Amino acid sequence: MLIDTHCHLDFPQFDEDREAVIKRAADNKVKYLISVGSSIESSIKSKELADKFDHIFFSVGQHPHCAEKFDKYKKDPVLKRQFESLFGSKKLVAIGEVGLDYYRNLSAKDIQKEIFRYFIGIAKKLNLVLIVHCRESEDDTYAILKDELTDFGKVVFHCFSGTQDFFDKCFGLGAMFSFTANITYPNAVKLKELVREIPLDRIMLETDSPYLPPQKYRGQRNEPSYVQLVAQEIALLKNTTFDEVSEVTTRNAERFFKLNG
Repeated sequence: MLIDTHCHLDFPQFDEDREAVIKRAADNKVKYLISVGSSIESSIKSKELADKFDHIFFSVGQHPHCAEKFDKYKKDPVLKRQFESLFGSKKLVAIGEVGLDYYRNLSAKDIQKEIFRYFIGIAKKLNLVLIVHCRESEDDTYAILKDELTDFGKVVFHCFSGTQDFFDKCFGLGAMFSFTANITYPNAVKLKELVREIPLDRIMLETDSPYLPPQKYRGQRNEPSYVQLVAQEIALLKNTTFDEVSEVTTRNAERFFKLNG
């Protein structure tokens, strides 16, 4: 059995066949799905899916691209109550995705940092793990996490593609790392080398669907059932079996996100 620890089932790319996508994942032995919130609206939709399907869980977050849009949830009492009501759900397993993205800078850096710290505070208050998005922002991401947390044992770097130095520092503080199907791309040489290096007990699987489809489906929509191709690639890179990757990464995700209660 496999677990897709990071997908966006609420996104409009799944509007026409969402239930078929969910069923296809189950048919391909994907035990659990975590529908990750990228905004408060997205988090609400993800909660609705988690309430409908026993094997779906969700997270609450605000992607750095839309960090500036979160201000209304802090200032409007009605919207703030709507946002905070999500925290009472038993299907909530994480805060995120949150973090910093300096690749596109769709939100001002200062606002990204402010919202990142705000959500780290929520994770600490609720004793939940943190799903971190980091793109071309390693120094600031590390500095903020180090300032806010004594260790990174409750942090997972989603779709990890960082430098060796950043990896070494975060690994030393206990972080987890999740990988998507971009490790199947022929030009992902450094990423493949990193996967070979990281111990399997610090790895989790994800699709980040509908984005980043495996190489054989490039140009098409990604979906949770393809997480098996991520597991296959990791098995190939680490010279081990698919069953070993499946067993260990599933155990990692169940422990990290407390999916078994």
